Amino acid sequence: MELINDKRLNEVFEGTNYGAGLDKRDKIKETLTKIYCGYGVGGTSKAICCELGLVNNNVRKPKLTAKGRKYLIEVGFWGDLHDRLLAKG
Repeated sequence: MELINDKRLNEVFEGTNYGAGLDKRDKIKETLTKIYCGYGVGGTSKAICCELGLVNNNVRKPKLTAKGRKYLIEVGFWGDLHDRLLAKG
């Protein structure tokens, strides 16, 4: 099951200027990962994730919604995190 289809993804990224060759799903994964870890993110990235229902609209300290956490699981975030932690040794 795909939580966010390509049509909806293209709709929310319309009018943004991230440059050519951007993988939109990677950008969302990066933004959600930063929010999950407590790092700041850009306003546009946060607004996109908020529009998709992946984060709440808290300006100072956004949090992942249940849908946002499910999205990270779906895209393999936890496996990536595990692999990165093992690589650090």
